[in-house]
Amino acid sequence: MRSPLRIILASCAGVSLALLFSFGWHDERTAAVQLVPFVQSEVQASIALQTATDVLVTLREPTSIAGLSPASPSAKWVIALQQNSVLAGFAEDEFITTRRYKSLPILAGRINAAGLAKLTAHADVTSVAVDGVGSIATGETLPIIHAPEVHDNGFTGEGVVVAVLDTGADIDHPDLEDDILYEMCFASDCDESEHPADDEHGHGTNVTGIITSDGTIAPLGVAPDAKIAVYRVLRRSGSGRFSDWIAALDDIIANHPEVSIVNMSLQSRSGCPSSALTLAISTLRNEGVATFIASGNHGNKNLLLVPSCIAEAISVGATYDGDNGSVDGWKADCSDPTTALDQVTCWSDSDNSLDLLAPGARATSTGVGGGTITYMGTSQASPHAAGVAALLFQAFPDLTVNELEARMKATGKLLTDDLDDADPSTNRTTPRVDARVALLDPDEDADGDGCSNGEEFGSDPRFGGQRNPLNPWDFHDVNGDGIITLFDDILAVINGFGTGGNDPLLDRSPAPAAGQPWQQGPPDGTIDVANDILGIASQFGHRCVGAP
Repeated sequence: MRSPLRIILASCAGVSLALLFSFGWHDERTAAVQLVPFVQSEVQASIALQTATDVLVTLREPTSIAGLSPASPSAKWVIALQQNSVLAGFAEDEFITTRRYKSLPILAGRINAAGLAKLTAHADVTSVAVDGVGSIATGETLPIIHAPEVHDNGFTGEGVVVAVLDTGADIDHPDLEDDILYEMCFASDCDESEHPADDEHGHGTNVTGIITSDGTIAPLGVAPDAKIAVYRVLRRSGSGRFSDWIAALDDIIANHPEVSIVNMSLQSRSGCPSSALTLAISTLRNEGVATFIASGNHGNKNLLLVPSCIAEAISVGATYDGDNGSVDGWKADCSDPTTALDQVTCWSDSDNSLDLLAPGARATSTGVGGGTITYMGTSQASPHAAGVAALLFQAFPDLTVNELEARMKATGKLLTDDLDDADPSTNRTTPRVDARVALLDPDEDADGDGCSNGEEFGSDPRFGGQRNPLNPWDFHDVNGDGIITLFDDILAVINGFGTGGNDPLLDRSPAPAAGQPWQQGPPDGTIDVANDILGIASQFGHRCVGAP
Protein backbone atom coordinates (compact mmCIF):
# COMPACT_ATOMS: atom_id res chain seq x y z
CA MET A 1 0.00 0.00 0.00
CA ARG A 2 1.22 3.48 -0.82
CA SER A 3 2.47 5.55 2.08
CA PRO A 4 0.68 8.90 2.44
CA LEU A 5 3.92 10.55 3.49
CA ARG A 6 6.79 11.52 1.24
CA ILE A 7 10.25 12.92 1.85
CA ILE A 8 10.80 16.16 -0.05
CA LEU A 9 14.43 16.03 -1.14
CA ALA A 10 14.87 19.61 -2.22
CA SER A 11 12.83 22.69 -3.02
CA CYS A 12 13.15 24.29 -6.42
CA ALA A 13 14.17 27.55 -4.82
CA GLY A 14 17.10 25.88 -3.13
CA VAL A 15 18.57 24.19 -6.17
CA SER A 16 22.01 25.52 -6.98
CA LEU A 17 23.71 25.71 -10.35
CA ALA A 18 25.69 22.60 -9.44
CA LEU A 19 22.48 20.58 -9.39
CA LEU A 20 21.98 21.40 -13.04
CA PHE A 21 24.75 18.93 -13.69
CA SER A 22 24.17 16.42 -10.90
CA PHE A 23 20.50 16.20 -11.90
CA GLY A 24 21.11 16.60 -15.63
CA TRP A 25 18.75 14.79 -17.91
CA HIS A 26 21.03 13.31 -20.57
CA ASP A 27 22.24 9.73 -20.36
CA GLU A 28 25.94 9.16 -20.81
CA ARG A 29 26.60 7.94 -24.35
CA THR A 30 29.56 7.26 -26.56
CA ALA A 31 29.80 8.67 -30.06
CA ALA A 32 29.76 5.14 -31.43
CA VAL A 33 26.27 4.36 -30.05
CA GLN A 34 23.24 5.69 -31.91
CA LEU A 35 19.97 5.05 -30.09
CA VAL A 36 17.11 5.16 -32.58
CA PRO A 37 13.63 5.85 -31.15
CA PHE A 38 10.69 3.61 -31.93
CA VAL A 39 8.19 5.31 -34.24
CA GLN A 40 4.80 3.62 -34.49
CA SER A 41 3.97 2.92 -38.12
CA GLU A 42 0.55 4.50 -37.64
CA VAL A 43 2.23 7.86 -36.96
CA GLN A 44 3.87 7.99 -40.36
CA ALA A 45 0.74 6.70 -42.09
CA SER A 46 -1.42 9.31 -40.40
CA ILE A 47 0.94 12.16 -41.30
CA ALA A 48 0.97 10.99 -44.90
CA LEU A 49 -2.83 11.18 -45.02
CA GLN A 50 -3.53 14.38 -43.10
CA THR A 51 -0.16 16.22 -42.79
CA ALA A 52 -0.31 16.25 -38.97
CA THR A 53 -1.39 13.87 -36.21
CA ASP A 54 -1.75 13.69 -32.43
CA VAL A 55 1.09 11.80 -30.75
CA LEU A 56 2.50 10.71 -27.41
CA VAL A 57 6.26 11.16 -27.09
CA THR A 58 8.05 9.07 -24.49
CA LEU A 59 11.43 10.36 -23.35
CA ARG A 60 14.38 8.49 -21.93
CA GLU A 61 14.14 8.33 -18.15
CA PRO A 62 16.84 10.62 -16.74
CA THR A 63 19.44 8.56 -14.93
CA SER A 64 19.91 11.36 -12.42
CA ILE A 65 16.44 10.89 -10.91
CA ALA A 66 16.92 7.18 -10.20
CA GLY A 67 15.93 6.57 -6.60
CA LEU A 68 14.01 9.85 -6.29
CA SER A 69 10.29 9.96 -5.70
CA PRO A 70 8.67 11.05 -9.00
CA ALA A 71 6.65 13.54 -6.93
CA SER A 72 9.75 15.25 -5.51
CA PRO A 73 10.52 18.82 -6.68
CA SER A 74 13.96 17.69 -7.87
CA ALA A 75 12.53 14.96 -10.13
CA LYS A 76 9.86 17.28 -11.53
CA TRP A 77 12.49 19.93 -12.22
CA VAL A 78 14.75 17.54 -14.11
CA ILE A 79 11.82 16.26 -16.19
CA ALA A 80 10.79 19.84 -17.02
CA LEU A 81 14.34 20.62 -18.17
CA GLN A 82 14.35 17.50 -20.32
CA GLN A 83 11.02 18.44 -21.88
CA ASN A 84 12.34 21.94 -22.59
CA SER A 85 15.36 20.44 -24.31
CA VAL A 86 13.22 18.28 -26.57
CA LEU A 87 10.83 21.10 -27.44
CA ALA A 88 13.55 23.63 -28.25
CA GLY A 89 13.95 24.42 -31.94
CA PHE A 90 10.50 23.50 -33.20
CA ALA A 91 8.69 25.88 -35.52
CA GLU A 92 5.17 26.73 -34.41
CA ASP A 93 3.46 24.27 -36.76
CA GLU A 94 5.98 21.44 -36.34
CA PHE A 95 4.94 20.37 -32.85
CA ILE A 96 1.99 21.91 -31.02
CA THR A 97 2.21 20.80 -27.38
CA THR A 98 -1.11 19.79 -25.83
CA ARG A 99 0.16 18.31 -22.55
CA ARG A 100 3.34 18.40 -20.49
CA TYR A 101 3.41 15.97 -17.59
CA LYS A 102 4.93 16.85 -14.23
CA SER A 103 6.21 13.50 -12.97
CA LEU A 104 6.47 11.53 -16.20
CA PRO A 105 9.02 12.11 -19.01
CA ILE A 106 6.26 12.25 -21.63
CA LEU A 107 4.90 14.90 -23.99
CA ALA A 108 1.64 15.02 -25.91
CA GLY A 109 1.06 17.14 -28.98
CA ARG A 110 0.23 17.48 -32.66
CA ILE A 111 3.11 16.91 -35.05
CA ASN A 112 3.83 17.16 -38.77
CA ALA A 113 6.51 15.46 -40.87
CA ALA A 114 9.18 18.08 -40.15
CA GLY A 115 8.49 17.84 -36.43
CA LEU A 116 8.67 14.06 -36.52
CA ALA A 117 12.09 14.25 -38.15
CA LYS A 118 13.35 16.55 -35.39
CA LEU A 119 11.88 14.35 -32.67
CA THR A 120 13.48 11.19 -33.98
CA ALA A 121 16.84 12.96 -34.16
CA HIS A 122 16.75 13.93 -30.48
CA ALA A 123 18.80 11.68 -28.23
CA ASP A 124 16.24 11.74 -25.41
CA VAL A 125 13.26 10.54 -27.46
CA THR A 126 12.60 6.80 -27.09
CA SER A 127 9.23 6.43 -28.82
CA VAL A 128 6.62 8.33 -30.81
CA ALA A 129 3.14 6.78 -30.93
CA VAL A 130 -0.33 7.85 -31.97
CA ASP A 131 -2.32 9.42 -29.15
CA GLY A 132 -4.92 6.68 -29.26
CA VAL A 133 -8.60 7.02 -28.58
CA GLY A 134 -10.30 4.77 -26.07
CA SER A 135 -13.69 4.50 -24.45
CA ILE A 136 -15.72 2.93 -21.70
CA ALA A 137 -15.60 -0.86 -21.59
CA THR A 138 -19.15 -1.39 -21.50
CA GLY A 139 -27.66 -8.48 -9.98
CA GLU A 140 -26.39 -8.70 -6.71
CA THR A 141 -22.79 -9.71 -7.05
CA LEU A 142 -21.24 -9.29 -3.60
CA PRO A 143 -22.20 -12.76 -2.27
CA ILE A 144 -20.38 -14.34 -5.22
CA ILE A 145 -17.06 -12.92 -4.02
CA HIS A 146 -18.05 -13.34 -0.34
CA ALA A 147 -17.77 -9.62 0.43
CA PRO A 148 -20.59 -9.60 3.03
CA GLU A 149 -18.65 -11.98 5.30
CA VAL A 150 -15.64 -9.68 5.04
CA HIS A 151 -17.80 -6.67 5.94
CA ASP A 152 -19.15 -8.56 8.95
CA ASN A 153 -15.57 -8.93 10.16
CA GLY A 154 -15.01 -5.17 10.08
CA PHE A 155 -13.27 -4.73 6.72
CA THR A 156 -15.06 -2.18 4.54
CA GLY A 157 -12.22 -0.35 2.81
CA GLU A 158 -11.97 2.33 5.47
CA GLY A 159 -8.82 4.45 5.13
CA VAL A 160 -8.19 3.41 1.51
CA VAL A 161 -8.46 5.83 -1.44
CA VAL A 162 -9.40 4.55 -4.90
CA ALA A 163 -8.99 6.75 -7.97
CA VAL A 164 -11.60 6.05 -10.65
CA LEU A 165 -10.71 7.16 -14.18
CA ASP A 166 -13.93 7.21 -16.17
CA THR A 167 -16.80 9.49 -17.27
CA GLY A 168 -16.89 11.04 -13.79
CA ALA A 169 -19.43 10.30 -11.08
CA ASP A 170 -22.77 11.62 -9.88
CA ILE A 171 -21.23 13.82 -7.19
CA ASP A 172 -24.54 14.30 -5.34
CA HIS A 173 -25.73 10.69 -5.42
CA PRO A 174 -26.86 9.73 -1.89
CA ASP A 175 -24.80 6.53 -2.05
CA LEU A 176 -21.63 8.32 -3.18
CA GLU A 177 -21.55 11.88 -1.86
CA ASP A 178 -19.96 11.00 1.49
CA ASP A 179 -17.25 8.90 -0.15
CA ILE A 180 -15.92 11.36 -2.75
CA LEU A 181 -12.61 12.78 -1.54
CA TYR A 182 -11.91 15.05 -4.52
CA GLU A 183 -12.67 15.38 -8.22
CA MET A 184 -10.61 16.34 -11.28
CA CYS A 185 -11.35 16.65 -14.98
CA PHE A 186 -8.80 15.96 -17.74
CA ALA A 187 -11.20 15.28 -20.62
CA SER A 188 -11.19 17.53 -23.67
CA ASP A 189 -14.65 18.92 -22.83
CA CYS A 190 -14.01 19.96 -19.22
CA ASP A 191 -15.72 23.15 -18.07
CA GLU A 192 -15.36 25.62 -15.22
CA SER A 193 -18.38 24.42 -13.28
CA GLU A 194 -18.36 23.70 -9.56
CA HIS A 195 -18.19 19.97 -10.28
CA PRO A 196 -16.18 19.47 -13.49
CA ALA A 197 -16.12 15.69 -12.97
CA ASP A 198 -19.89 15.37 -12.60
CA ASP A 199 -21.07 12.45 -14.72
CA GLU A 200 -23.51 13.09 -17.57
CA HIS A 201 -22.96 9.67 -19.16
CA GLY A 202 -23.62 7.16 -16.37
CA HIS A 203 -20.81 4.65 -16.85
CA GLY A 204 -18.47 6.17 -14.27
CA THR A 205 -21.25 6.49 -11.69
CA ASN A 206 -22.03 2.78 -12.02
CA VAL A 207 -18.34 1.81 -11.76
CA THR A 208 -17.84 4.04 -8.70
CA GLY A 209 -20.88 2.58 -6.96
CA ILE A 210 -19.65 -0.98 -7.45
CA ILE A 211 -16.62 0.00 -5.40
CA THR A 212 -18.11 2.16 -2.68
CA SER A 213 -21.91 2.55 -2.73
CA ASP A 214 -23.33 3.09 0.75
CA GLY A 215 -26.28 0.84 -0.09
CA THR A 216 -29.03 3.37 0.65
CA ILE A 217 -30.56 3.27 -2.85
CA ALA A 218 -28.27 1.09 -4.94
CA PRO A 219 -26.76 -2.23 -3.78
CA LEU A 220 -23.89 -1.98 -1.31
CA GLY A 221 -20.42 -1.54 -2.80
CA VAL A 222 -17.55 -3.98 -2.33
CA ALA A 223 -15.68 -1.47 -0.13
CA PRO A 224 -18.41 0.90 1.10
CA ASP A 225 -16.13 2.94 3.37
CA ALA A 226 -13.37 3.49 0.82
CA LYS A 227 -12.86 7.04 -0.42
CA ILE A 228 -13.01 7.89 -4.11
CA ALA A 229 -10.91 10.29 -6.17
CA VAL A 230 -13.06 11.01 -9.23
CA TYR A 231 -11.18 11.63 -12.48
CA ARG A 232 -13.20 12.43 -15.56
CA VAL A 233 -10.92 11.38 -18.43
CA LEU A 234 -13.62 10.67 -21.00
CA ARG A 235 -15.80 13.11 -22.88
CA ARG A 236 -19.52 13.12 -22.23
CA SER A 237 -19.83 10.80 -25.22
CA GLY A 238 -17.76 8.15 -23.40
CA SER A 239 -14.52 8.40 -25.40
CA GLY A 240 -11.18 10.07 -24.76
CA ARG A 241 -7.51 10.19 -25.67
CA PHE A 242 -4.64 8.31 -24.05
CA SER A 243 -2.98 11.66 -23.29
CA ASP A 244 -5.96 12.60 -21.08
CA TRP A 245 -5.69 9.30 -19.22
CA ILE A 246 -1.97 9.87 -18.67
CA ALA A 247 -2.68 13.39 -17.39
CA ALA A 248 -4.84 11.90 -14.63
CA LEU A 249 -2.21 9.29 -13.75
CA ASP A 250 0.46 12.00 -13.72
CA ASP A 251 -1.67 14.05 -11.30
CA ILE A 252 -1.95 11.06 -8.96
CA ILE A 253 1.81 10.50 -9.05
CA ALA A 254 2.67 14.17 -8.62
CA ASN A 255 0.07 15.35 -6.13
CA HIS A 256 -1.87 12.56 -4.42
CA PRO A 257 0.16 10.10 -2.33
CA GLU A 258 -3.03 9.13 -0.51
CA VAL A 259 -4.24 7.14 -3.54
CA SER A 260 -3.51 3.40 -3.24
CA ILE A 261 -5.65 1.96 -6.05
CA VAL A 262 -6.58 3.09 -9.56
CA ASN A 263 -9.51 1.66 -11.52
CA MET A 264 -9.58 2.10 -15.30
CA SER A 265 -12.70 0.57 -16.85
CA LEU A 266 -11.43 1.71 -20.24
CA GLN A 267 -10.63 -0.01 -23.50
CA SER A 268 -9.27 0.77 -26.96
CA ARG A 269 -8.47 -0.96 -30.22
CA SER A 270 -4.75 -0.21 -29.98
CA GLY A 271 -2.26 -3.00 -29.40
CA CYS A 272 0.70 -3.07 -27.05
CA PRO A 273 3.30 -1.77 -26.59
CA SER A 274 2.08 1.62 -25.42
CA SER A 275 5.24 3.19 -24.06
CA ALA A 276 3.70 6.29 -22.48
CA LEU A 277 0.84 4.53 -20.69
CA THR A 278 3.18 1.73 -19.63
CA LEU A 279 5.57 4.25 -18.09
CA ALA A 280 2.74 5.90 -16.16
CA ILE A 281 1.31 2.64 -14.81
CA SER A 282 4.70 1.14 -13.97
CA THR A 283 5.60 4.36 -12.11
CA LEU A 284 2.41 4.04 -10.10
CA ARG A 285 3.21 0.42 -9.29
CA ASN A 286 6.70 1.37 -8.14
CA GLU A 287 5.07 3.98 -5.89
CA GLY A 288 2.82 1.34 -4.31
CA VAL A 289 -0.34 1.99 -6.34
CA ALA A 290 -2.24 -0.96 -7.85
CA THR A 291 -3.94 -0.27 -11.19
CA PHE A 292 -6.92 -2.46 -12.12
CA ILE A 293 -8.00 -2.38 -15.77
CA ALA A 294 -10.98 -3.94 -17.55
CA SER A 295 -9.76 -6.54 -20.03
CA GLY A 296 -12.12 -5.28 -22.75
CA ASN A 297 -15.33 -6.41 -24.44
CA HIS A 298 -14.17 -7.22 -27.97
CA GLY A 299 -14.55 -10.99 -27.64
CA ASN A 300 -10.83 -11.52 -28.26
CA LYS A 301 -9.72 -14.76 -26.63
CA ASN A 302 -6.04 -14.51 -27.53
CA LEU A 303 -5.42 -10.78 -27.39
CA LEU A 304 -5.53 -8.03 -24.79
CA LEU A 305 -5.43 -4.47 -26.09
CA VAL A 306 -4.35 -1.15 -24.53
CA PRO A 307 -4.56 -0.53 -21.64
CA SER A 308 -5.28 -4.01 -20.22
CA CYS A 309 -2.30 -5.53 -22.07
CA ILE A 310 0.13 -3.49 -19.96
CA ALA A 311 1.95 -6.02 -17.77
CA GLU A 312 2.35 -3.65 -14.82
CA ALA A 313 -1.44 -3.34 -14.53
CA ILE A 314 -3.83 -5.97 -13.15
CA SER A 315 -6.22 -7.00 -15.92
CA VAL A 316 -9.71 -8.21 -15.05
CA GLY A 317 -12.11 -10.24 -17.19
CA ALA A 318 -15.83 -10.78 -16.62
CA THR A 319 -18.04 -13.65 -15.44
CA TYR A 320 -21.81 -13.99 -15.14
CA ASP A 321 -23.46 -13.53 -11.76
CA GLY A 322 -26.01 -16.26 -12.48
CA ASP A 323 -28.53 -17.35 -15.09
CA ASN A 324 -29.02 -14.35 -17.37
CA GLY A 325 -30.66 -16.31 -20.16
CA SER A 326 -29.20 -16.00 -23.65
CA VAL A 327 -26.71 -13.15 -24.11
CA ASP A 328 -25.27 -11.87 -27.37
CA GLY A 329 -21.87 -10.20 -27.28
CA TRP A 330 -20.56 -7.20 -29.17
CA LYS A 331 -19.26 -9.18 -32.14
CA ALA A 332 -20.97 -11.47 -34.64
CA ASP A 333 -19.38 -14.72 -33.49
CA CYS A 334 -19.90 -14.12 -29.76
CA SER A 335 -23.04 -15.49 -28.19
CA ASP A 336 -23.78 -17.28 -24.93
CA PRO A 337 -26.99 -19.30 -25.52
CA THR A 338 -27.07 -20.18 -21.83
CA THR A 339 -25.46 -18.44 -18.88
CA ALA A 340 -24.67 -19.50 -15.33
CA LEU A 341 -22.89 -18.42 -12.17
CA ASP A 342 -19.12 -18.13 -12.68
CA GLN A 343 -19.33 -18.73 -16.42
CA VAL A 344 -16.76 -16.63 -18.30
CA THR A 345 -18.56 -14.39 -20.80
CA CYS A 346 -17.90 -14.86 -24.51
CA TRP A 347 -17.15 -11.16 -24.97
CA SER A 348 -14.59 -10.86 -22.17
CA ASP A 349 -11.14 -10.32 -23.73
CA SER A 350 -8.31 -12.55 -22.56
CA ASP A 351 -5.00 -14.14 -23.35
CA ASN A 352 -2.51 -16.06 -21.24
CA SER A 353 -1.52 -12.86 -19.42
CA LEU A 354 -5.04 -12.16 -18.06
CA ASP A 355 -4.67 -11.74 -14.29
CA LEU A 356 -8.10 -12.07 -12.70
CA LEU A 357 -11.81 -12.62 -13.26
CA ALA A 358 -14.68 -10.95 -11.40
CA PRO A 359 -18.46 -10.65 -11.76
CA GLY A 360 -19.35 -8.29 -14.60
CA ALA A 361 -22.69 -9.46 -15.96
CA ARG A 362 -24.95 -8.12 -14.78
CA ALA A 363 -24.10 -5.42 -12.23
CA THR A 364 -26.70 -3.06 -10.80
CA SER A 365 -25.28 -0.05 -8.98
CA THR A 366 -25.56 3.72 -8.68
CA GLY A 367 -26.99 5.66 -11.62
CA VAL A 368 -26.97 9.31 -12.69
CA GLY A 369 -29.76 11.30 -11.05
CA GLY A 370 -29.62 9.49 -7.73
CA GLY A 371 -31.03 6.16 -8.85
CA THR A 372 -29.66 2.86 -10.10
CA ILE A 373 -28.63 1.43 -13.44
CA THR A 374 -27.57 -2.03 -14.65
CA TYR A 375 -24.53 -2.51 -16.86
CA MET A 376 -22.81 -5.56 -18.27
CA GLY A 377 -19.12 -5.66 -19.17
CA THR A 378 -15.55 -6.03 -18.03
CA SER A 379 -16.00 -2.42 -16.89
CA GLN A 380 -18.07 -3.83 -14.05
CA ALA A 381 -15.63 -6.67 -13.32
CA SER A 382 -12.64 -4.40 -12.76
CA PRO A 383 -14.18 -2.34 -9.90
CA HIS A 384 -15.19 -5.57 -8.14
CA ALA A 385 -11.49 -6.51 -8.09
CA ALA A 386 -10.44 -2.98 -7.12
CA GLY A 387 -12.92 -3.08 -4.24
CA VAL A 388 -11.47 -6.36 -2.98
CA ALA A 389 -8.03 -4.74 -3.14
CA ALA A 390 -9.33 -1.92 -0.93
CA LEU A 391 -10.47 -4.49 1.64
CA LEU A 392 -7.05 -6.13 1.52
CA PHE A 393 -5.17 -2.86 1.92
CA GLN A 394 -7.28 -2.04 4.98
CA ALA A 395 -6.59 -5.45 6.50
CA PHE A 396 -2.92 -5.61 5.50
CA PRO A 397 -1.71 -2.01 5.01
CA ASP A 398 1.90 -3.07 4.45
CA LEU A 399 1.14 -5.17 1.37
CA THR A 400 3.15 -4.31 -1.71
CA VAL A 401 1.40 -4.33 -5.09
CA ASN A 402 3.24 -7.53 -5.97
CA GLU A 403 2.01 -9.17 -2.77
CA LEU A 404 -1.52 -7.87 -3.30
CA GLU A 405 -1.69 -9.26 -6.83
CA ALA A 406 -0.17 -12.59 -5.77
CA ARG A 407 -2.63 -12.98 -2.89
CA MET A 408 -5.64 -12.19 -5.08
CA LYS A 409 -4.48 -14.70 -7.69
CA ALA A 410 -3.54 -17.38 -5.20
CA THR A 411 -6.84 -17.24 -3.32
CA GLY A 412 -9.24 -16.81 -6.23
CA LYS A 413 -11.62 -19.52 -7.36
CA LEU A 414 -10.16 -21.10 -10.50
CA LEU A 415 -12.56 -20.84 -13.45
CA THR A 416 -12.09 -22.28 -16.92
CA ASP A 417 -12.91 -20.38 -20.09
CA ASP A 418 -13.84 -23.06 -22.63
CA LEU A 419 -12.26 -21.54 -25.73
CA ASP A 420 -12.84 -24.50 -28.03
CA ASP A 421 -15.27 -27.30 -27.22
CA ALA A 422 -13.46 -29.61 -29.65
CA ASP A 423 -10.04 -29.08 -28.08
CA PRO A 424 -10.00 -29.00 -24.25
CA SER A 425 -6.26 -28.30 -24.24
CA THR A 426 -7.02 -24.74 -25.38
CA ASN A 427 -9.05 -23.97 -22.27
CA ARG A 428 -7.75 -21.13 -20.12
CA THR A 429 -7.98 -21.17 -16.31
CA THR A 430 -7.98 -17.88 -14.40
CA PRO A 431 -8.72 -17.08 -10.72
CA ARG A 432 -11.99 -15.27 -9.93
CA VAL A 433 -11.54 -12.95 -6.96
CA ASP A 434 -12.76 -14.16 -3.58
CA ALA A 435 -12.65 -11.53 -0.84
CA ARG A 436 -13.25 -13.96 2.03
CA VAL A 437 -10.37 -16.26 1.16
CA ALA A 438 -8.03 -13.38 0.26
CA LEU A 439 -8.64 -11.76 3.65
CA LEU A 440 -7.72 -14.88 5.63
CA ASP A 441 -4.58 -14.42 7.69
CA PRO A 442 -2.06 -16.93 6.27
CA ASP A 443 -0.83 -17.81 9.78
CA GLU A 444 -4.27 -18.61 11.21
CA ASP A 445 -6.36 -21.78 10.86
CA ALA A 446 -9.86 -20.71 9.79
CA ASP A 447 -11.42 -24.17 9.57
CA GLY A 448 -9.59 -25.71 12.54
CA ASP A 449 -8.15 -28.66 10.62
CA GLY A 450 -4.61 -28.15 11.90
CA CYS A 451 -3.37 -26.44 8.71
CA SER A 452 -2.81 -22.72 8.42
CA ASN A 453 -4.74 -20.73 5.82
CA GLY A 454 -1.48 -20.08 4.02
CA GLU A 455 -0.82 -23.79 3.71
CA GLU A 456 -4.31 -24.50 2.43
CA PHE A 457 -4.86 -21.63 0.05
CA GLY A 458 -1.38 -20.99 -1.26
CA SER A 459 -1.13 -17.37 -0.12
CA ASP A 460 2.09 -18.16 1.71
CA PRO A 461 5.01 -18.58 -0.74
CA ARG A 462 6.67 -21.08 1.60
CA PHE A 463 4.01 -23.65 0.85
CA GLY A 464 2.71 -25.31 -2.29
CA GLY A 465 -0.97 -24.89 -1.56
CA GLN A 466 -3.98 -24.92 -3.85
CA ARG A 467 -2.48 -22.41 -6.30
CA ASN A 468 0.54 -20.30 -5.57
CA PRO A 469 2.09 -18.01 -8.22
CA LEU A 470 4.93 -17.06 -5.90
CA ASN A 471 6.13 -20.63 -5.46
CA PRO A 472 9.45 -20.95 -7.32
CA TRP A 473 8.63 -24.57 -8.15
CA ASP A 474 5.58 -23.51 -10.15
CA PHE A 475 7.53 -22.53 -13.21
CA HIS A 476 9.96 -24.54 -15.35
CA ASP A 477 12.98 -26.76 -15.70
CA VAL A 478 15.55 -23.97 -15.46
CA ASN A 479 18.70 -25.91 -16.37
CA GLY A 480 17.08 -28.33 -18.81
CA ASP A 481 18.09 -31.47 -16.94
CA GLY A 482 14.55 -32.82 -16.92
CA ILE A 483 14.13 -32.57 -13.15
CA ILE A 484 11.80 -30.30 -11.21
CA THR A 485 12.50 -30.05 -7.47
CA LEU A 486 9.53 -29.94 -5.10
CA PHE A 487 8.87 -29.90 -1.39
CA ASP A 488 9.16 -33.59 -0.49
CA ASP A 489 5.77 -33.47 1.17
CA ILE A 490 3.84 -31.94 -1.72
CA LEU A 491 1.06 -34.38 -2.52
CA ALA A 492 0.69 -33.91 -6.24
CA VAL A 493 1.75 -32.01 -9.34
CA ILE A 494 -0.40 -31.16 -12.33
CA ASN A 495 0.66 -32.36 -15.79
CA GLY A 496 3.61 -30.57 -17.36
CA PHE A 497 2.99 -28.15 -20.22
CA GLY A 498 5.30 -28.22 -23.21
CA THR A 499 5.58 -28.01 -26.95
CA GLY A 500 3.12 -30.86 -27.19
CA GLY A 501 0.63 -29.46 -24.71
CA ASN A 502 -0.27 -32.29 -22.35
CA ASP A 503 1.11 -34.98 -24.67
CA PRO A 504 1.99 -37.97 -22.43
CA LEU A 505 4.81 -38.91 -24.80
CA LEU A 506 6.65 -35.78 -23.70
CA ASP A 507 5.95 -36.27 -20.03
CA ARG A 508 8.21 -38.69 -18.14
CA SER A 509 6.45 -37.96 -14.86
CA PRO A 510 4.86 -40.80 -12.90
CA ALA A 511 1.54 -41.87 -14.40
CA PRO A 512 -1.50 -40.14 -12.88
CA ALA A 513 -3.65 -42.15 -10.54
CA ALA A 514 -7.00 -43.22 -11.93
CA GLY A 515 -9.51 -40.40 -11.98
CA GLN A 516 -7.02 -37.73 -10.91
CA PRO A 517 -6.06 -34.84 -13.21
CA TRP A 518 -2.58 -34.55 -11.78
CA GLN A 519 0.66 -36.45 -11.44
CA GLN A 520 1.61 -37.95 -8.10
CA GLY A 521 4.71 -36.41 -6.58
CA PRO A 522 7.41 -38.90 -5.58
CA PRO A 523 8.61 -38.97 -1.97
CA ASP A 524 12.17 -37.86 -2.79
CA GLY A 525 11.10 -34.32 -3.62
CA THR A 526 11.82 -34.39 -7.35
CA ILE A 527 9.84 -35.17 -10.44
CA ASP A 528 11.19 -36.05 -13.87
CA VAL A 529 9.89 -34.20 -16.91
CA ALA A 530 10.95 -34.12 -20.55
CA ASN A 531 13.58 -31.47 -21.27
CA ASP A 532 11.26 -29.61 -23.59
CA ILE A 533 8.48 -29.35 -21.05
CA LEU A 534 7.99 -25.64 -20.40
CA GLY A 535 6.71 -25.84 -16.89
CA ILE A 536 4.78 -27.40 -14.08
CA ALA A 537 1.51 -25.47 -13.97
CA SER A 538 0.65 -25.80 -10.29
CA GLN A 539 1.30 -27.77 -7.15
CA PHE A 540 -1.51 -29.21 -5.11
CA GLY A 541 -1.50 -30.37 -1.53
CA HIS A 542 -0.39 -29.24 1.91
CA ARG A 543 2.86 -29.20 3.74
CA CYS A 544 0.81 -29.50 6.88
CA VAL A 545 0.64 -33.04 8.30
CA GLY A 546 -2.91 -32.49 9.50
CA ALA A 547 -4.18 -31.69 6.03
CA PRO A 548 -7.06 -33.78 4.75
